[in-house]
Formats: sequence, C-alpha cells, structure tokens
Amino acid sequence: MSKASDSVDHIEVNGSAPPQRIVSLAAHAGQDPEVEPELTLKAIGATAAACISYAVTVYTIAVPASVLADIGNSIGGYANRAWVVQVIGIVTAVLAPPLGLSSDYFGRRNILLVSMVLGLAGALISGQATSMPMLIAGRTVGALGNGAQGISLTIPSEVLPHRMRPQGQAVSNIFAGLTNIGGLLAAGAFVKYNVGGVGQGWRYVFHVEAILWGLIFVLLFLAYHPPPRDVASVKETTFWEKVHKVDVLGSVLLCLFVVPFLVGVSWIQSPYSASDVHVVAPLVIGLFFLLAFIGYEWKGRSDGLLHHELFSRDRNFALSILAIFAEGTFFFSYNLFYPIATSIFWEHDALLTNVRLSIIFLCFFVGAPIGAWYTSKFKEIRGAPAAGFVLIIVAIGLLPQGADCISLFLVGLATSTPSQKKVSIAWAILFGLGFSQPITLVTAVAQFSAPASLMATSTGVFISVRAIGGTSGSVVALAVFASSMAKQLPSRVAGAALSLGASPANLATIIPAAASFNATALAETPGIAPAEIPQFVAACINAVLQAYSHSFHLAWWTVFPFVVLALIAVLCFKGISSQMNYLVDAPLEELHAKHERKRDLAV
Repeated sequence: MSKASDSVDHIEVNGSAPPQRIVSLAAHAGQDPEVEPELTLKAIGATAAACISYAVTVYTIAVPASVLADIGNSIGGYANRAWVVQVIGIVTAVLAPPLGLSSDYFGRRNILLVSMVLGLAGALISGQATSMPMLIAGRTVGALGNGAQGISLTIPSEVLPHRMRPQGQAVSNIFAGLTNIGGLLAAGAFVKYNVGGVGQGWRYVFHVEAILWGLIFVLLFLAYHPPPRDVASVKETTFWEKVHKVDVLGSVLLCLFVVPFLVGVSWIQSPYSASDVHVVAPLVIGLFFLLAFIGYEWKGRSDGLLHHELFSRDRNFALSILAIFAEGTFFFSYNLFYPIATSIFWEHDALLTNVRLSIIFLCFFVGAPIGAWYTSKFKEIRGAPAAGFVLIIVAIGLLPQGADCISLFLVGLATSTPSQKKVSIAWAILFGLGFSQPITLVTAVAQFSAPASLMATSTGVFISVRAIGGTSGSVVALAVFASSMAKQLPSRVAGAALSLGASPANLATIIPAAASFNATALAETPGIAPAEIPQFVAACINAVLQAYSHSFHLAWWTVFPFVVLALIAVLCFKGISSQMNYLVDAPLEELHAKHERKRDLAV
C-alpha cells in the first residue's frame, strides 16, 4: 500500500512536542482501494470492544423482557411492567442521533465511556428497586447508556476496510446473540431456582447487566484509543457555535416528538381506549413536533441530525431507514409475543422458556456470517436481507392456526406431543435466520450511504428509527392483542361453559378461573355433575387457548405488512459494488498492505 502514513496528518504542538496523529476525514489519502491492508491489533481490539458494547445494549432489552411477569409479582405495578422495556426504546430513539452527531464532530471515546457509566448506574438502581416507579427510574438512567448504541455499531465499520463492513456488523450481532443466549439462560435459572430469595431471581438480571456495563467500560478504556478527529468545521469555534453544530434545537424537537408520541401509543388499550384524550392528546402533540422537526431539518438547516449529505448520495439511506423501521416493528413484536406464546402453549418452566427464546439469537451464529460472506464475496447488498425478510414471511405463513395451537397443551391436563414442540422450534429457527440478515446488512447499507465524517450520525438516525418503529409497532400489536382477548376470552369461555350446563350466574367466577388456568376452581363450579367435571374443565381451558390463538394471529398479521414493506425497500437498494473496496475511513494506526510487514521482516 503506497505511503499508508499519508492517510493521517501530523501536527506539532509548540514546535517541540512529538508529532500527533489525527484522523483525516477529507479523503483516503495514500490508500489503494484494491490492496487489502493488514488488520492491526488496535483495529481488532477496538472492534471487539465495540461489538461487546453493542451486545450489552441488546441485553438490556431482550433479557429483562423475559422476567417482566416475575418483576410485577415481586414489587407490584404489574400493569406498568412493560415500561421496564419501553423506556429503553424511547430514550434510545431520542439520544442516538444527537450522540452520533456529537461523536462525529468531537470524537467517540469519551461519549462512549460516559454512556457506559450511566448504564452501570441504571443497572445498579434497577437491581435494588423496591417499587415499579423506582425500577422504571433506574431503567431510564440505564437507557442513557443505550443512547450510544449507534456509536458502538459505527466503530467496526470505520476501523475495518469497506469490504469487511458486513463482517464487522455480523460480529456485532454474533456477540449480541452470545450475550443474550447466556443472559436468557441465566435469567431463567435465577427465576427457577429463586436465586437471592423467593421471587427475587429477577434482580440478578440487573446485577449481571451492571457487571457487563463495568466490563465494557474497562475494555473500551483499554482497547479504544482513536486519534483526535480532524473536523475543520469545529476547530477554533466558540461554545455556542459548538452547541449549534450538534443541533440542540433539532434534538429538542426530536425529543418532543418521540416522548409524547410513544407514550400515547403505549396507552392504547392499556389502560385507555384509542379515542381517549390520554391517547389522542399525546399523539397529536407528538405528530405536531414531528412535522416541526422534519420542517426544521429540511428547511431550517442542512447540517443537523438529518444532515442533507446522508440523502444526497443516492436513495439507499432513505430506503434503509424505511426498511429498518419496518424490521424493528416486527422484531420488537416478536420479542414481546413469543415469550407469552411460549409460556402459554409450550413451556411452563422458566428456564426451558428462556431456552426457547435463545433460539433466535443462536441462529445469528449461522445466518449473520453467511449473509456477510455473501455480501462481501459478490459485492451484492440486496440478496441476503431480501432472503431474510422472505424467511420471516414464510414463518408467519406457517404459524399454527386456530385449533392447531389448542392441541399443544392443556395446563395440568395434557401435554403437547414432541412433534408439535419440534414444529414450534422450527418456526423460531426460521424467524431467527430471517432476522439475522437485515439488522446486519441494512446497517451496512445505511453506513455506505454516509460520508466518513458522518458515519455515526447516519447510524444514530438508523438506530433511532428502528427504536421508534419497534416501540410503536409492538405497542400497536399489543393493543390489537389486548382488544381481541378482552372480547374473545369471555365470549369463548362463556359459550363452552354454558354448553356443558353451567349456570349463567356462575360465569363471573368461571371466566377468571379459566383465564388463570385454575383447574381446581373450575372443578368446583356448582351444577356440574362429577362425571362431567373433566370434560367441563378441559372445554373451558380449551376456550381460553382458542382466544389466545386467535388474538396472537391478529397481532402477528397486524405487523405483517411492515415485513412486506421492508422487503420491497431492500429490493430497491442501489448497488454498492464500487464501494466494496479496501479503503479504511478512520484507521487507528498506520496501514500496511497485507503481507507487506512479513516481507519486511524476512528481508
């Protein structure tokens, strides 16, 4: 590689200090796009630290979600338990773009380290929570660490050659998969074996999270030492000029959109109807500020959170954020409903339930490397993510229908057959392989659309849009599910009970007993002959399962159009073969052609 050192500038301080390297973001000076550089230990270390950092942020969403019921049973506030996860999405959506923009101007390391400390503090508070408000407050503090998620995904892409960018994103998701598999299995064990006391196992989910935040702080502190960024536009500027540069007004408008909008969406059917003022008012306020945000970023300035250069190169950035919005909608919905479906239809053991939840992350070990290899080998970006969305569509089409679900199990009365359990696992594998493609490769597309100086800005917007799509979409699906259950469960149970001779006067006790799968209470229903009690109990519980099955299907099909939309978006991507070269946007040290150093040592 010709004069790799030319890819950085040298400056002297006071004429006597040793030269200091700074990252030159203006061009890839001295780099040959056709010559593969040697991977340095600094690049490998920084990539590993960043990938683990991203994995920790994914842990904060997926693993606590698996113990929400246990949290509600332990400290109360059961109706508000969803906020333990939803607050993460809201804060991430608000913070990811401004933190990304700030890191593009002023450097990434300090922002990341501060974020890790906040994540650690939030986890410590959450693990000691004695009430739901205290837990949600702790999660809010911890979510400030998730705001740097976009920066974590940026580092592998800018310290590795362009052609290895898909592999860098694949490694991030493999680390995330490994962390979440371990986290889910540990969470299941904590709950099953009552670690820390009866009903207290969930606290250790946050204790482990605190350890992970501390670990990644140490890794980043030791392994990530990037040169100062050479961004001429922020040199020698005043404080207020720097404030303007990081688009504080745009960040405020974004916050005023995201928070009321997602709060309003989350209150649909829980606890308010869609037409209630508690839902309509925040939705209207949020949409108003969305229009204000878009207008300001479009006409008010060209270098803010929605920097115009992100959209001026080609159509890919706009398509990538559309695709990831749709993907987030379905992925978050999957993480919300699959644990519920698993506990209802297939498993009642907390550890075995989380084993099933781990399947999707286990599939990342297979799917992500294959998609990354294909994309890098053939320099083709549409095929792998499109295949992923097709797999998701196929999985939805293979969902157990109606009565097929009912035969899976009856609580305390029967069990599902091994073949039916295997089918449900195969279904999860399809989803896992499908999800492994878009989050890996659509991220790379968004980053290829951005100039090197705006890499974290593009990734921050990308992550924010995914969080908004996931949080709002999953909540809408949950509202559809809850609305259906409110109608289907009492209607189906009443029909089954009355058909077997129960008195209408007893429905007030029969319906809640069936809803909680309380076979003992159902067996004590007055007026049912002893010989008919087993049939009566089975029929009532069957009716509950039918209500769940019907409602799950409505929820899945509510978000199905978004998967189709995402598939169309990725099929419209513009090819990026010309960018799949060996240039490095932000080398951590001088670059040498692969094998060049070995030849020098041989001489």
